[in-house]
Amino acid sequence: MSPWYQSMGIVGIVATITFSNTLFNKFTWDDRGSILTNKDVHSDATPISNLLIHDFWGMDLLSPTSHKSYRPVTVLTFRWNYILGGLNPLGYHFVNIILHAIASMLVVYIGERLLKCFHGYDKASLVAGLVFAVHPVHCDSVASVVGRSDILCTILSLFAIVLYLNTIQHQNQLQKLSFAGAIICIFLATLSKETGATTFGILFAIEIGRPCAANFSRLTYLVLFAIAFIQMRISWNGVHTLYVWTKYENEFALMPFGLSKVLTITHLHGWYLWKLLWAQYLCYDYGFKTIDAIQGIGDIRNVLTLMAYASVVALIFISIRGFRTSPLFIISAMALCPFIPAANVFFPVGTILAERLLYFPSVGFSLIVGVVIDVATTQRAKTTTRIIYALAIIIIYIGAMRARARNIEWVDEESLFASSLRVAPMSVKILSNAAKSILRTNPQRASLYLERAVALMPEYSLAHLNLAAAYGSYSKPWGKPLHSMHHLIQSCSIDRSSMAFSSLGMRMVEFTLRHEKIVLPHAKENILEKAKEYVYDAIEVTPLLPSAYFTLGRIAFALNNTNEALQWFERTNSVNNEIVSRGFDLNDQTDHCSLCMMWGLAHEAESSASEAFEFYISFSIH
Repeated sequence: MSPWYQSMGIVGIVATITFSNTLFNKFTWDDRGSILTNKDVHSDATPISNLLIHDFWGMDLLSPTSHKSYRPVTVLTFRWNYILGGLNPLGYHFVNIILHAIASMLVVYIGERLLKCFHGYDKASLVAGLVFAVHPVHCDSVASVVGRSDILCTILSLFAIVLYLNTIQHQNQLQKLSFAGAIICIFLATLSKETGATTFGILFAIEIGRPCAANFSRLTYLVLFAIAFIQMRISWNGVHTLYVWTKYENEFALMPFGLSKVLTITHLHGWYLWKLLWAQYLCYDYGFKTIDAIQGIGDIRNVLTLMAYASVVALIFISIRGFRTSPLFIISAMALCPFIPAANVFFPVGTILAERLLYFPSVGFSLIVGVVIDVATTQRAKTTTRIIYALAIIIIYIGAMRARARNIEWVDEESLFASSLRVAPMSVKILSNAAKSILRTNPQRASLYLERAVALMPEYSLAHLNLAAAYGSYSKPWGKPLHSMHHLIQSCSIDRSSMAFSSLGMRMVEFTLRHEKIVLPHAKENILEKAKEYVYDAIEVTPLLPSAYFTLGRIAFALNNTNEALQWFERTNSVNNEIVSRGFDLNDQTDHCSLCMMWGLAHEAESSASEAFEFYISFSIH
């Protein structure tokens, strides 16, 4: 086995070992929308043709509410996972680990192919592959199943680069086939994630930056194909070309153009560079209030922005100075081109900052690190060389350990949100999600998180809804039933969600029945009828809502309509079973003990003693 293949094997093994502890992680965060609730993934629910007309989340791509993320190749791999293992997360994580190992080995292969054109750099590709394999910033792409889009996009783009290098080396028919293969790989990469289209820029840089003269004909074809691809991809979005992001997702996209926006956006670019250099503080999301806007020149954070841009400008200057004599120009393009979509410059994206957006650009970053270390050890004393390589090994080892530690934080949502809260304690999204994950186990702490979220963003409907749930406990010191209803009314007035209306109806029923002795009979009936209206509205939008049917059963029982109550309790049980059968969000079920108790009381009111006894026994067992 040649040293070249040995390097690929070593890097593949290191990548697999580094991320092996993600294998038994659960589905987390965006996995919910892209896999669990995405019918396009469920091969037994929708035809495969839906992948061609739906976005990444299973929504009609032409809809104005679509996020316009069209990634049918990635969704197809999720669908294959579903066919083989249903909604067992193990299979999905296994595929992600293998794909990351393949991407890491391709970094070595491309490094070897590119760098040998410039002679020297014997160890650069191995170092680059190891840096890429263990970089902690990749946890967001590998440990999260939804990050597969980044990995697939990168792999297919790297294959396109390999085929383009073959195009340069081959002649006649093989040359044409390799070029066609490169274009097809870019097409598939773009259908894995939109970043794939930036591969055209990398191929352009390879063509003009290689030691030999550029082929004008190939450059022309690259430009024409790039223009055609971009126009075609935009046209698929329909009339509504871009999704309109809210400040909850990307607050800086809504800022008016001016000095403050320019300073803030460029500062975010510095954050991306810092994540690559020092991946200690990692977070799954950077929503509203994670990073404050820079208001003027006097902000001290501008110094960090200047340092980041100075580093990039210096790299570009050195690359241009070594144009066609050094690989830096090409590998700098590999770092900068894939970053363009994440830059929030030409169009807004759904976040101000995201670690998974660095997966593809980190290929170029890793190769730069490899070249720098190789140059630093060339023609040095043996002792100096050994020290440099020893330091490199130590840094790679520390990176691998940091990545494995971060993988553990991705094990489930409660762990993920708790770890992110330590990094971004003022993020409204993280506060709300961290609270929701402990709503049943620790409602008092959850209410503290949600009170902060509501204070930071009063117009955030979901925070009001979750805070209402936290306040909804009557038997605990922190139970605030009237506050709960107040926040539910706020939630309903903001976005009229079905869960808010259902919860409001439920709280109205609970409060009325708890204070039944002081509520006048006609007032009780009016309140319960109003609550019923709210719940019916909720069911019309979201039929799979067991708490809504349970509330209707309680209303019917309170109004002495026991036969109707029995029907609603039976329907509640049926919907509970549907939720169990789908295999996720099991907390959406109505509490079985409460259901059996009310069901038994309804049977008892109907003079069905034996049926009532059966439910009471079921209640006692649970």
